Amino acid sequence: MKISHRILLFALIISSVSFAGPFGYKEGRWIFKAKESYFSTHRNFDKQGLTKDLTTDQSLTLFTTTASITYDVSNKISLFSGLDAVYANSNGYDFQRTRFSPTDFKAGSDFLLWSSFVDLIPEFVVTVPILTVDPNTDDAILSEGVLEFRGGSYLSKRFSFLSTYLYLGYAMRNDGRSSLMPYDFQIFKSFKFVQLSAGIWGYESLQDDAKTDIPADRNIVLARVNASSQRFYSVNPSLTEVGGSIGFTLGSEMFTRLGYSHTLTGVNTAYGDTFWLSLSYILGGATKSRFYESKRNQEMGSADFTPETYQEEKVFDEPERTVINTEEDFSTDSQSKAPVTVKLRTAKPDTKSKQKRKLKKRTR
Repeated sequence: MKISHRILLFALIISSVSFAGPFGYKEGRWIFKAKESYFSTHRNFDKQGLTKDLTTDQSLTLFTTTASITYDVSNKISLFSGLDAVYANSNGYDFQRTRFSPTDFKAGSDFLLWSSFVDLIPEFVVTVPILTVDPNTDDAILSEGVLEFRGGSYLSKRFSFLSTYLYLGYAMRNDGRSSLMPYDFQIFKSFKFVQLSAGIWGYESLQDDAKTDIPADRNIVLARVNASSQRFYSVNPSLTEVGGSIGFTLGSEMFTRLGYSHTLTGVNTAYGDTFWLSLSYILGGATKSRFYESKRNQEMGSADFTPETYQEEKVFDEPERTVINTEEDFSTDSQSKAPVTVKLRTAKPDTKSKQKRKLKKRTR
Protein backbone atom coordinates (compact mmCIF):
# COMPACT_ATOMS: atom_id res chain seq x y z
CA MET A 1 0.00 0.00 0.00
CA LYS A 2 1.38 3.44 -0.90
CA ILE A 3 2.26 5.86 1.87
CA SER A 4 -0.33 8.38 0.65
CA HIS A 5 -3.03 5.72 0.80
CA ARG A 6 -1.99 4.79 4.34
CA ILE A 7 -2.21 8.41 5.43
CA LEU A 8 -5.71 8.71 3.92
CA LEU A 9 -6.80 5.49 5.61
CA PHE A 10 -5.46 6.72 8.94
CA ALA A 11 -7.32 10.02 8.57
CA LEU A 12 -10.56 8.18 7.88
CA ILE A 13 -10.15 5.84 10.83
CA ILE A 14 -9.58 8.54 13.44
CA SER A 15 -12.72 10.54 12.76
CA SER A 16 -16.27 11.41 13.86
CA VAL A 17 -17.02 14.84 14.96
CA SER A 18 -15.75 16.26 18.21
CA PHE A 19 -15.36 19.91 18.91
CA ALA A 20 -13.97 22.51 21.23
CA GLY A 21 -16.31 25.35 20.40
CA PRO A 22 -18.56 26.46 23.24
CA PHE A 23 -15.94 26.39 25.99
CA GLY A 24 -12.87 27.73 24.26
CA TYR A 25 -10.05 26.97 21.88
CA LYS A 26 -6.32 26.51 22.27
CA GLU A 27 -4.07 27.12 19.29
CA GLY A 28 -2.14 24.03 18.20
CA ARG A 29 -4.18 21.59 20.30
CA TRP A 30 -5.23 18.18 18.98
CA ILE A 31 -8.10 16.14 20.46
CA PHE A 32 -8.37 12.45 19.58
CA LYS A 33 -11.48 10.61 20.66
CA ALA A 34 -12.92 7.09 20.46
CA LYS A 35 -16.51 6.32 21.39
CA GLU A 36 -18.69 3.21 21.52
CA SER A 37 -22.49 3.41 21.86
CA TYR A 38 -25.24 0.82 22.19
CA PHE A 39 -28.84 1.45 21.09
CA SER A 40 -31.75 -0.97 21.41
CA THR A 41 -35.39 -0.60 20.38
CA HIS A 42 -38.55 -2.66 20.07
CA ARG A 43 -40.98 0.26 19.60
CA ASN A 44 -41.69 3.12 17.20
CA PHE A 45 -43.33 6.52 17.50
CA ASP A 46 -46.10 6.70 14.89
CA LYS A 47 -47.13 9.81 12.94
CA GLN A 48 -49.32 10.94 15.85
CA GLY A 49 -46.42 10.65 18.29
CA LEU A 50 -47.77 7.55 20.06
CA THR A 51 -45.54 4.56 20.84
CA LYS A 52 -46.27 1.30 19.08
CA ASP A 53 -44.59 -2.07 19.63
CA LEU A 54 -42.82 -3.74 16.74
CA THR A 55 -44.86 -6.77 15.67
CA THR A 56 -44.03 -10.41 16.50
CA ASP A 57 -41.30 -9.54 19.05
CA GLN A 58 -39.13 -7.79 16.48
CA SER A 59 -36.20 -5.65 17.64
CA LEU A 60 -33.22 -3.70 16.36
CA THR A 61 -29.86 -3.37 18.10
CA LEU A 62 -27.08 -1.03 16.96
CA PHE A 63 -23.45 -0.79 18.05
CA THR A 64 -21.90 2.45 16.76
CA THR A 65 -18.15 2.99 16.83
CA THR A 66 -17.00 6.55 16.30
CA ALA A 67 -13.57 8.13 16.20
CA SER A 68 -12.70 11.78 15.82
CA ILE A 69 -9.90 14.27 15.47
CA THR A 70 -10.13 17.99 16.19
CA TYR A 71 -7.44 20.60 15.63
CA ASP A 72 -7.52 24.16 16.96
CA VAL A 73 -6.08 26.27 14.17
CA SER A 74 -6.08 29.35 16.41
CA ASN A 75 -7.63 30.55 19.63
CA LYS A 76 -10.85 31.16 17.71
CA ILE A 77 -11.08 28.46 15.00
CA SER A 78 -11.14 24.65 15.04
CA LEU A 79 -11.35 22.05 12.28
CA PHE A 80 -12.72 18.54 12.76
CA SER A 81 -13.34 15.35 10.82
CA GLY A 82 -14.92 12.03 11.66
CA LEU A 83 -15.92 8.53 10.71
CA ASP A 84 -18.81 6.36 11.96
CA ALA A 85 -19.02 2.58 11.70
CA VAL A 86 -22.12 0.60 12.70
CA TYR A 87 -22.92 -3.02 13.53
CA ALA A 88 -26.63 -3.88 13.32
CA ASN A 89 -28.57 -6.87 14.60
CA SER A 90 -32.08 -6.91 13.12
CA ASN A 91 -34.50 -9.51 14.47
CA GLY A 92 -37.28 -9.52 11.90
CA TYR A 93 -40.39 -11.60 11.50
CA ASP A 94 -38.70 -13.99 9.05
CA PHE A 95 -35.05 -14.26 10.12
CA GLN A 96 -32.19 -12.40 11.77
CA ARG A 97 -29.95 -10.01 9.84
CA THR A 98 -26.54 -8.73 10.93
CA ARG A 99 -24.28 -6.26 9.19
CA PHE A 100 -21.19 -4.16 9.88
CA SER A 101 -19.73 -1.33 7.80
CA PRO A 102 -18.37 2.23 7.94
CA THR A 103 -21.34 4.51 7.29
CA ASP A 104 -20.53 8.24 7.17
CA PHE A 105 -17.60 10.63 6.92
CA LYS A 106 -18.02 14.09 8.46
CA ALA A 107 -15.94 17.24 8.33
CA GLY A 108 -16.46 20.83 9.36
CA SER A 109 -15.38 23.86 11.30
CA ASP A 110 -16.56 26.08 14.12
CA PHE A 111 -15.24 29.47 15.21
CA LEU A 112 -15.72 32.08 17.89
CA LEU A 113 -17.55 34.95 16.21
CA TRP A 114 -18.44 37.06 19.23
CA SER A 115 -17.50 36.93 22.89
CA SER A 116 -19.08 39.06 25.61
CA PHE A 117 -21.55 38.09 28.34
CA VAL A 118 -22.21 35.04 26.10
CA ASP A 119 -20.14 33.41 23.34
CA LEU A 120 -21.51 33.01 19.81
CA ILE A 121 -19.97 30.10 17.87
CA PRO A 122 -21.19 29.34 14.31
CA GLU A 123 -20.57 25.83 12.97
CA PHE A 124 -20.69 24.21 9.54
CA VAL A 125 -20.69 20.43 8.94
CA VAL A 126 -20.91 18.28 5.82
CA THR A 127 -21.77 14.57 6.04
CA VAL A 128 -20.78 12.33 3.14
CA PRO A 129 -22.37 8.84 3.14
CA ILE A 130 -20.15 5.83 2.63
CA LEU A 131 -23.27 3.68 2.34
CA THR A 132 -26.49 4.77 0.63
CA VAL A 133 -29.89 3.11 0.98
CA ASP A 134 -31.05 0.89 -1.88
CA PRO A 135 -34.84 0.31 -1.72
CA ASN A 136 -34.24 -3.20 -3.08
CA THR A 137 -31.65 -4.11 -0.47
CA ASP A 138 -31.84 -7.27 1.58
CA ASP A 139 -29.27 -6.05 4.13
CA ALA A 140 -29.92 -4.13 7.33
CA ILE A 141 -29.88 -0.33 6.99
CA LEU A 142 -27.09 1.17 9.14
CA SER A 143 -27.59 4.93 8.67
CA GLU A 144 -29.59 7.56 6.81
CA GLY A 145 -27.24 7.21 3.84
CA VAL A 146 -27.68 10.78 2.55
CA LEU A 147 -25.49 13.78 1.80
CA GLU A 148 -26.14 16.43 4.43
CA PHE A 149 -25.13 20.08 4.78
CA ARG A 150 -25.70 21.58 8.17
CA GLY A 151 -25.15 25.04 9.62
CA GLY A 152 -25.94 26.34 13.06
CA SER A 153 -24.74 28.36 16.02
CA TYR A 154 -24.01 27.85 19.70
CA LEU A 155 -24.69 30.33 22.46
CA SER A 156 -22.57 29.39 25.46
CA LYS A 157 -22.25 30.85 28.93
CA ARG A 158 -19.95 29.92 31.77
CA PHE A 159 -21.17 30.80 35.25
CA SER A 160 -19.18 30.54 38.47
CA PHE A 161 -20.97 27.33 39.45
CA LEU A 162 -21.75 25.67 36.07
CA SER A 163 -21.44 25.95 32.28
CA THR A 164 -24.17 25.73 29.66
CA TYR A 165 -24.85 26.12 25.95
CA LEU A 166 -27.75 26.21 23.49
CA TYR A 167 -27.48 25.09 19.86
CA LEU A 168 -29.88 25.67 16.95
CA GLY A 169 -29.23 24.70 13.33
CA TYR A 170 -30.60 23.78 9.91
CA ALA A 171 -29.76 20.64 7.90
CA MET A 172 -30.41 20.04 4.20
CA ARG A 173 -30.45 16.42 2.93
CA ASN A 174 -30.54 14.97 -0.57
CA ASP A 175 -32.45 11.94 -1.91
CA GLY A 176 -35.77 13.69 -1.31
CA ARG A 177 -35.44 13.60 2.48
CA SER A 178 -36.99 16.23 4.70
CA SER A 179 -34.84 19.09 5.95
CA LEU A 180 -34.21 19.15 9.71
CA MET A 181 -33.86 21.68 12.50
CA PRO A 182 -31.46 20.19 15.11
CA TYR A 183 -31.34 21.65 18.63
CA ASP A 184 -29.36 20.96 21.78
CA PHE A 185 -29.28 22.32 25.34
CA GLN A 186 -26.61 21.15 27.80
CA ILE A 187 -25.57 21.92 31.38
CA PHE A 188 -22.16 20.97 32.84
CA LYS A 189 -20.94 20.95 36.43
CA SER A 190 -17.23 20.40 37.00
CA PHE A 191 -15.39 19.31 40.11
CA LYS A 192 -11.67 18.61 40.61
CA PHE A 193 -11.54 15.28 38.76
CA VAL A 194 -15.20 14.70 37.84
CA GLN A 195 -17.70 16.37 35.53
CA LEU A 196 -21.47 15.88 35.41
CA SER A 197 -23.70 16.84 32.49
CA ALA A 198 -27.39 16.74 31.61
CA GLY A 199 -29.29 17.90 28.57
CA ILE A 200 -32.10 17.65 26.08
CA TRP A 201 -31.58 17.49 22.30
CA GLY A 202 -33.21 16.35 19.07
CA TYR A 203 -34.50 17.61 15.73
CA GLU A 204 -37.71 18.56 13.91
CA SER A 205 -38.59 18.01 10.24
CA LEU A 206 -39.23 21.26 8.38
CA GLN A 207 -39.57 20.75 4.63
CA ASP A 208 -41.65 17.69 3.71
CA ASP A 209 -40.12 14.44 2.51
CA ALA A 210 -40.63 13.44 -1.12
CA LYS A 211 -42.48 10.34 0.19
CA THR A 212 -44.83 12.28 2.47
CA ASP A 213 -47.93 11.09 0.58
CA ILE A 214 -46.68 7.51 0.11
CA PRO A 215 -44.77 6.56 3.32
CA ALA A 216 -45.55 2.89 2.63
CA ASP A 217 -42.69 2.83 0.11
CA ARG A 218 -40.23 3.36 2.97
CA ASN A 219 -42.09 1.29 5.56
CA ILE A 220 -42.04 -1.81 3.32
CA VAL A 221 -38.25 -1.64 3.11
CA LEU A 222 -37.90 -1.14 6.86
CA ALA A 223 -40.22 -4.09 7.59
CA ARG A 224 -38.09 -6.32 5.37
CA VAL A 225 -34.59 -5.47 6.63
CA ASN A 226 -34.76 -3.43 9.89
CA ALA A 227 -37.49 -5.28 11.83
CA SER A 228 -39.90 -2.37 11.01
CA SER A 229 -37.83 0.03 13.16
CA GLN A 230 -37.86 3.66 12.02
CA ARG A 231 -34.46 4.52 13.44
CA PHE A 232 -33.35 5.38 9.88
CA TYR A 233 -34.96 6.02 6.49
CA SER A 234 -38.34 7.20 7.82
CA VAL A 235 -40.60 9.94 6.43
CA ASN A 236 -40.61 13.36 8.15
CA PRO A 237 -39.08 12.19 11.45
CA SER A 238 -38.77 14.24 14.62
CA LEU A 239 -37.06 13.29 17.85
CA THR A 240 -36.44 14.55 21.40
CA GLU A 241 -34.01 12.81 23.75
CA VAL A 242 -32.90 13.48 27.32
CA GLY A 243 -29.73 12.20 28.89
CA GLY A 244 -26.80 12.69 31.17
CA SER A 245 -23.21 11.63 31.66
CA ILE A 246 -20.35 11.49 34.13
CA GLY A 247 -16.74 12.12 33.15
CA PHE A 248 -13.39 11.53 34.82
CA THR A 249 -9.93 12.93 34.20
CA LEU A 250 -7.22 10.29 33.74
CA GLY A 251 -4.02 12.19 34.34
CA SER A 252 -3.41 15.49 32.60
CA GLU A 253 -4.14 14.49 29.00
CA MET A 254 -6.91 11.90 29.04
CA PHE A 255 -10.61 12.03 29.81
CA THR A 256 -13.27 9.30 29.87
CA ARG A 257 -17.04 9.66 29.96
CA LEU A 258 -19.98 7.31 30.51
CA GLY A 259 -23.42 8.41 29.34
CA TYR A 260 -27.06 7.41 28.92
CA SER A 261 -29.94 8.86 26.89
CA HIS A 262 -33.62 8.03 26.50
CA THR A 263 -36.04 8.87 23.68
CA LEU A 264 -38.62 11.20 25.23
CA THR A 265 -40.92 12.03 22.31
CA GLY A 266 -40.92 11.59 18.54
CA VAL A 267 -42.77 11.19 15.27
CA ASN A 268 -41.97 8.48 12.72
CA THR A 269 -38.86 7.46 14.63
CA ALA A 270 -37.61 4.73 16.97
CA TYR A 271 -38.21 4.63 20.71
CA GLY A 272 -35.26 3.33 22.70
CA ASP A 273 -32.28 3.78 25.02
CA THR A 274 -28.63 4.52 24.35
CA PHE A 275 -25.59 3.76 26.51
CA TRP A 276 -22.17 5.06 25.53
CA LEU A 277 -18.55 5.23 26.64
CA SER A 278 -15.87 7.57 25.28
CA LEU A 279 -12.13 8.12 25.75
CA SER A 280 -10.37 11.32 24.70
CA TYR A 281 -6.69 12.16 24.44
CA ILE A 282 -5.45 15.75 24.30
CA LEU A 283 -2.15 16.54 22.62
CA GLY A 284 -0.76 19.94 23.46
CA GLY A 285 -2.75 20.33 26.68
CA ALA A 286 -1.41 21.74 29.95
CA THR A 287 0.04 19.80 32.87
CA LYS A 288 -2.79 21.05 35.04
CA SER A 289 -6.18 21.15 33.34
CA ARG A 290 -9.88 21.35 33.81
CA PHE A 291 -12.01 19.77 31.11
CA TYR A 292 -15.33 20.92 29.69
CA GLU A 293 -17.06 18.65 27.21
CA SER A 294 -19.13 20.04 24.36
CA LYS A 295 -21.62 17.87 22.51
CA ARG A 296 -22.87 18.85 19.05
CA ASN A 297 -25.73 16.38 19.09
CA GLN A 298 -26.43 12.74 19.78
CA GLU A 299 -25.95 11.69 16.17
CA MET A 300 -22.34 12.86 15.98
CA GLY A 301 -21.48 12.06 19.55
CA SER A 302 -19.40 15.08 20.26
CA ALA A 303 -17.07 15.60 23.17
CA ASP A 304 -14.40 18.16 23.62
CA PHE A 305 -12.35 19.66 26.27
CA THR A 306 -10.78 22.98 27.04
CA PRO A 307 -7.73 22.79 29.29
CA GLU A 308 -7.19 25.79 31.56
CA THR A 309 -3.53 26.15 32.49
CA TYR A 310 -2.06 27.22 35.82
CA GLN A 311 1.57 28.13 36.58
CA GLU A 312 3.18 26.98 39.80
CA GLU A 313 4.42 29.81 42.02
CA LYS A 314 8.12 29.78 42.97
CA VAL A 315 8.69 30.13 46.71
CA PHE A 316 12.37 30.94 46.37
CA ASP A 317 14.34 32.76 43.75
CA GLU A 318 17.47 30.89 42.73
CA PRO A 319 20.03 33.42 41.43
CA GLU A 320 23.49 32.34 40.37
CA ARG A 321 26.28 33.43 42.76
CA THR A 322 30.09 33.33 42.29
CA VAL A 323 31.95 31.95 45.34
CA ILE A 324 35.76 31.90 45.76
CA ASN A 325 37.03 28.51 46.90
CA THR A 326 39.55 29.25 49.69
CA GLU A 327 40.30 25.64 50.63
CA GLU A 328 43.80 24.31 49.85
CA ASP A 329 44.66 20.82 48.74
CA PHE A 330 47.70 19.85 50.95
CA SER A 331 48.30 16.63 49.03
CA THR A 332 49.65 18.70 46.12
CA ASP A 333 51.20 22.08 45.66
CA SER A 334 49.07 24.83 47.00
CA GLN A 335 47.19 26.45 44.21
CA SER A 336 44.54 29.08 44.20
CA LYS A 337 41.27 27.57 43.23
CA ALA A 338 39.24 28.89 40.30
CA PRO A 339 35.94 30.58 41.05
CA VAL A 340 33.02 28.15 41.13
CA THR A 341 29.46 29.08 40.11
CA VAL A 342 26.77 27.60 42.34
CA LYS A 343 23.06 28.14 42.95
CA LEU A 344 21.98 29.39 46.36
CA ARG A 345 18.47 29.73 47.63
CA THR A 346 17.96 33.15 49.16
CA ALA A 347 14.78 34.06 50.94
CA LYS A 348 13.26 37.47 50.44
CA PRO A 349 14.37 40.02 53.13
CA ASP A 350 11.99 40.63 55.96
CA THR A 351 11.28 44.32 55.46
CA LYS A 352 8.68 44.44 58.25
CA SER A 353 11.18 43.40 60.97
CA LYS A 354 13.64 46.09 59.80
CA GLN A 355 10.96 48.74 60.07
CA LYS A 356 10.14 47.60 63.62
CA ARG A 357 13.79 47.93 64.66
CA LYS A 358 13.99 51.47 63.30
CA LEU A 359 10.88 52.47 65.26
CA LYS A 360 12.35 51.07 68.50
CA LYS A 361 15.56 53.09 68.03
CA ARG A 362 13.56 56.26 67.48
CA THR A 363 11.45 55.74 70.60
CA ARG A 364 14.60 55.29 72.68
